This record gives sequence, structure tokens and C-alpha cells, in this order.
Amino acid sequence: STTAQLKDFVVDRFPLCGINVAKSCNGATEVAPSGDRYRNTYTVSVTNVGAGTVHGVSFTEEAVLDGNHSCRLTAINGTPLANPKVLMQGVAEPLVASLAKDASATATVQCDTIDNPFDNEVSANAYAAAPVQGQPLPLLLTADIVGTTPQCDPFQVLG
Repeated sequence: STTAQLKDFVVDRFPLCGINVAKSCNGATEVAPSGDRYRNTYTVSVTNVGAGTVHGVSFTEEAVLDGNHSCRLTAINGTPLANPKVLMQGVAEPLVASLAKDASATATVQCDTIDNPFDNEVSANAYAAAPVQGQPLPLLLTADIVGTTPQCDPFQVLG
């Protein structure tokens, strides 16, 4: 057809924009320095799976964070933070300003909890274009909530 567009030749969806999120355990469960909690460390990876650059990449801790469970962002892309950031349930934490096609950004998250191990979940968001002040926000891209794969091994209590 003389009016055919590129999308007419794609059998499935044409992935212009999209992100994925994954979360993995970094080692076995330990006893936290306080002695009354367990500690797990995770890597959260957000990957741009679309054809264009995505902007305002963030991740969200979905677990209930209360007196029994607390998590901190300790590093971004392997660079330790001078002051680890306490994470709040359901609050998006900025990760990077933008991600090119096929690029990934990582967050290191450390959780202290009464659970042995702690199986928390995360999600991720990004924008299809850079937000411009005073303009409506561009299309928000979301990644499904995921758990830890592989899960952390529990701390072995000898007794």
C-alpha cells in the first residue's frame, strides 16, 4: 500500500518505549549489626527495552516498611552513596536521568528485617520523553512488580 507505515509491517507491538525491572539477592542472609534483625542486600536493575531513550528512571520499594522492616539505597550503578537513603513504601526513588536503548541502571538496596530472609518486591517507572516544566508530563512507562530472583538463602541458625 502507498499509505503503509512501519508499524503495518510489524506482526506484534512495535516497541518504541519500554522498561523492565529485575531484582536479585547479593549473597546469603546475614545478622544485622544491631543483632536483632536479619540483613539482605539486593541489586535492582532497570533496563531500557525500547527503541528510544527513556528519562526520569526510578524504582519503588513495594514492601511494607515499618518498625520490623527497613530498606536503604546504598549505591547507584556501583557507586556507594555517602549517605544511604532510607526508602519509603510506594515512593519512587530517582535512579538516573536517562537510559539509552538497551542500557541498564542498578541500585543496591540493603534491608534489615525480622524475616529470614526478606522477600520484598520492587517496581520501576520512566518517561518516554524528558519532562518539560510547565508542560503536561510525557507518557509514563511502568515495569511490573517483581520479587527477588534468585531469592536470598536464609540465615542458618545453629541450635
